[in-house]
Amino acid sequence: LGVKPWPGSALTPALPAAAAREPCADAKAALARPLGVVLRSPASLKRPVTLGAASPSSASSGGCLAGGSGSASGVVSPEAAAGVVLCRSPGALKPWSTVGENLEPLTAEAISAYWASIRALTRSANLEALIVRRSLKRHWDMAAGEGLDWEHIRNLRYELSVPLAGVQHKDGDVSADECISNMLSVRHPLMQRERVKLLDLGCGIGSFLARLKKDGTQIDWSGTIGVTTVHLADIKMFVPPPGYPDFFEKHLLRFDLDCLADHVCQELGGKRFDLITSHYCWCHLKDPLGALCLAFELLELGGLLLFIEPLNGTGSLPYTDNNSYAFHRPGFEADGGGFVPLRLLLDHWAGQGVAVFSSCQQRPPHRHVLALRRPSRGVHLGLPDGLRPGRIPYTEGAEASRSRDLVPFLSPKAPGGSFKEWLCACGPSL
Repeated sequence: LGVKPWPGSALTPALPAAAAREPCADAKAALARPLGVVLRSPASLKRPVTLGAASPSSASSGGCLAGGSGSASGVVSPEAAAGVVLCRSPGALKPWSTVGENLEPLTAEAISAYWASIRALTRSANLEALIVRRSLKRHWDMAAGEGLDWEHIRNLRYELSVPLAGVQHKDGDVSADECISNMLSVRHPLMQRERVKLLDLGCGIGSFLARLKKDGTQIDWSGTIGVTTVHLADIKMFVPPPGYPDFFEKHLLRFDLDCLADHVCQELGGKRFDLITSHYCWCHLKDPLGALCLAFELLELGGLLLFIEPLNGTGSLPYTDNNSYAFHRPGFEADGGGFVPLRLLLDHWAGQGVAVFSSCQQRPPHRHVLALRRPSRGVHLGLPDGLRPGRIPYTEGAEASRSRDLVPFLSPKAPGGSFKEWLCACGPSL
């Protein structure tokens, strides 16, 4: 882009609102023009104002950050500016609707500030520009029939068997149904649920949600959503659950998960969720680690995130892909960095108070399960110092160095090392 980002800022090309909605001739014309910089809140940019790039003093004071201490109009004076920036007025930001009483209300300013701190560690300016271009050109939008080709890798229960922690040569079952059963049986003053609100990210044709509807599972359908990139023609080929002809229209949304932050306040309605699931989706994102952190932020108190992803040929997972992320040891920032160990992330999250379950199949198809639970109000998913966006060349012996990542990891510890026992052990705290 030719512009250095502010510390912790969110960078996206400055495009007309109409082009951002419809990637047609207007979008192509916008892409042909020089790109500026946009500071975006997760909500839409209703009244963008042409500003100057913030000076160091105004940037440090939050003068044109969403929710900052600038003027109500969000305008930065020409004397304090030296470039072109678009910034939504802080006064125009709408707070998230409060769902339930488990957590304090989450505002658009708060999610914007959190996302800015995460994306600064997971996205370069070039990657951000690429994601925006892909979104405008709808490269995320599958062609008719392509969604059906991918559907065979999914299952209706999001279940698998993985090695038990501390028990050799024995596997234990993991499933989304077990997560739902655990939540319905919890007896906690802030977590008593009669029904579960579920968000299925990368839901394909919505078969998992449709199966839950057919089974009569205790799901809160007023707060349950699936997000997909599958073509509408593919979705319409499937018969909805009996008695619910508009099921897919009501519960499926279509947008690019690399742009999740731009949709949480509008399409998702600012809702929080008890269970967030994803199956073989994060491996297709350009910034899977950043999207993982943002998804965790959408959890209710005691909420659970359950992701199932494949181990790739280099022994890495989407969250540790050497083509996307690098780890720079303190004092060795100039050495180009090294692989991001999954164990580094797991230890860091456990140290922040997140309940963590991680285990990988030792035999094909080498699927990995990552479960994260939010046990208290103040817990957020952060990233360790030294993590940066970047590409690390693959070298021989890299798989051996990642062997520790495949060892089952449970925090807190569970007596039998199984997923069900871990669910019971990681109850919420006040």
